[in-house]
Amino acid sequence: MIFLTGTLIDFGRIAAFRQQAELSMKAGARGVLSSYDPALYERYGLFAIGGSAPEALLSEVLEGHRDPEDTDALRLLDTAWRDEEVVESRPLGSHAVFKRQVLEEMKYKAPIDLTLDLASRFKGLPALMKEAKKTSDLLEDMRQAYEKREAALDRALKRQIEAGESMTDAFEAIVPRPPISMAGGRSAGDVKDVADAALMYGDYTAKRAEDTARAETQRQREAERLRREAEEKLNGSPSSSGASPSPSPTPAPSDGPLYAAEISAYERGVAKLAGRLRNQSVQAIASLEKSLEAAVKDAEEAETANAEMSRIAAEADSAADTPAEWPAETGEGGFAGGEAGSLQELRRTASDLILPGDYWSRYKEELEGIRSEGAGLRDAAESMAVSLNAAPGSSGMDGALRDGADRLQSLLAGFADKHGASGSVTAGRREALKSQRSGDEERRALEAKSRTAWSGASAFLATLAGIRSSPEEKQAFERLDWLFHRNLTWNEGQEEAFPTRLPSDASEGRKAAFASADGWLDALGDGVTGMRDAVYFAEYSYARFSTADPSEVRSLLDWGGEGLLMPGKQENEYVLYGLRNPAANIAAAYGELFALRLAIRTMEGLIECRSYGHPLVVLAAAALYGITEALKDIQGLLDRGVITLSKYAKIDTYYKDYVRLFLLLHGSSEGQTARRIALIEDALDVDLQEAYTYAGSRGVASVRLWFLPGAAKLAGKSVSWQGTVKGNRYETAFSADSAYQ
Repeated sequence: MIFLTGTLIDFGRIAAFRQQAELSMKAGARGVLSSYDPALYERYGLFAIGGSAPEALLSEVLEGHRDPEDTDALRLLDTAWRDEEVVESRPLGSHAVFKRQVLEEMKYKAPIDLTLDLASRFKGLPALMKEAKKTSDLLEDMRQAYEKREAALDRALKRQIEAGESMTDAFEAIVPRPPISMAGGRSAGDVKDVADAALMYGDYTAKRAEDTARAETQRQREAERLRREAEEKLNGSPSSSGASPSPSPTPAPSDGPLYAAEISAYERGVAKLAGRLRNQSVQAIASLEKSLEAAVKDAEEAETANAEMSRIAAEADSAADTPAEWPAETGEGGFAGGEAGSLQELRRTASDLILPGDYWSRYKEELEGIRSEGAGLRDAAESMAVSLNAAPGSSGMDGALRDGADRLQSLLAGFADKHGASGSVTAGRREALKSQRSGDEERRALEAKSRTAWSGASAFLATLAGIRSSPEEKQAFERLDWLFHRNLTWNEGQEEAFPTRLPSDASEGRKAAFASADGWLDALGDGVTGMRDAVYFAEYSYARFSTADPSEVRSLLDWGGEGLLMPGKQENEYVLYGLRNPAANIAAAYGELFALRLAIRTMEGLIECRSYGHPLVVLAAAALYGITEALKDIQGLLDRGVITLSKYAKIDTYYKDYVRLFLLLHGSSEGQTARRIALIEDALDVDLQEAYTYAGSRGVASVRLWFLPGAAKLAGKSVSWQGTVKGNRYETAFSADSAYQ
């Protein structure tokens, strides 16, 4: 009985000992975490082990859980501890750990703060900006397709003129223009053109006939002379008989033909002219066909661009309605609601730019008319060439040559009057292009002003980014950059890059601004509806880190702003962009701010400039309005610290509001997390890679056995004690883990 009772008592004491030791070890782990870094918590709301030595805290807690040593009292459990240690892990410099603590810190605050403070100010803007973006994108796409179409039509007109001039130029020196009357005649000689060939033909035939008659007379006279000489030989010599010679029956001959030179010149001239007509007509029609093929191809490209414009307009009409906004209470001075209707009406006017389907069929008929009339002119030239080839040595072709020359002149004059560089058809085509480009001159003037204004905005941001910093400021940012890259490398993260300069082109800048604004407002909506964790990190940065004050930026531009270029004055700007240049982060923030204001003001411009009528002129005017007003907004922010949200929403917005939006847009990237950690390490002069958030306490505890140690030891061979018996003490190891999140 004594053996059994003693064993049971020791069993009970061991169970109580194990329970007490386990609870003590857990309390010890919690005790270690209770000594957190106060500066880290007070400034950034983060927990990391700090203060007293962890092992000392653990020993203190374990000692406090032992039964007090009192010689007059019976100690049921004389617990003794040895080999106590604390294993620390999960440093706050780890992105996963850091993000969990931020989420825990902000999970209740962030959505409430965002909804009450920021989202209510921008109520109504997301839906309106989507309408504005849709309108701007539509008009920009239409503008690009329009310019492509008009450029193709310009090329087609150029080819069309080339086709006409290929015929008129080919016959420039050989077919008179304007036509010459075929009445009357000209003296035969050198033939320069078809008029010469026709008008000289009568004189040519007369002179050729006269020279032919003279030649016949000469032949007859020579024959008579030869006959007489033969008779004299038969009858004897007249000198020997003493008789005088009989007189000649015909007068003495002249010195050969009178018009041989003129006749020869005419015949050579018409032969040469026939060859030139034939060659020029072949070359001209080939050149005409080549130019017309190019013109038709250009016209087809223009028609394709016009079809693209039709598709863009059709897609805009069939696009889904703007999705419902995120829920938020609107305040006084918000949007009235009619602005979206104005933007939708403007989109509908874009279809006015589309040319009707019969425009292209009529234009192709016009080009076919050039081909047909050119072929008729070629046929007339070849027919005239045949007549000219037949003219030398002929007679009776006067009418054919005059008719051929008259017809060829008439056809060429008619062709030139219609299809030459200043022809009626060409002029009509120019007039049609001018009519459909009624707003181009005004639009280009507005676009030129926009480019000038855009250059001013770029120059302002370049000035802000180019402000010189002191060696101390540069050194501070170099240290911050080193801390950032050290943490990013340690976490095996990827560095991101955001564009920090405005696009070089105003239209590209407007398009990028609307895309960015859409992203910012979508991010705000997601944050309000709780769909994105990024809101927690954005709101954490907004609450815990500093933001550059606009008044100090104004002072900086005026060669003041002392201290603004130190990291501590522009922490959120550094979180966003991570640039080493002390002024570059502020400049990048103002660049994004300008882009958002540009989108809002361009939205206003699309409504305000509708009186221009022509949709592309409205777009150009709205772009100029947006750039000008956005620049005024930046200046107003620097001077007064506040911007009215919109002309249609009299709500005050501040620089910090826009920084919050930018933080939401960029989310919680690895680069941003590393920069937040770098800022904390720099500000508190701590190393978060050694700031642990997880404590594992370890130790070995023992208790003295009262009864029958040998029997207990023997029992230990067959029963699992989860420990060991050494001498008269039972001991076992205990551990506990605890963390801040």
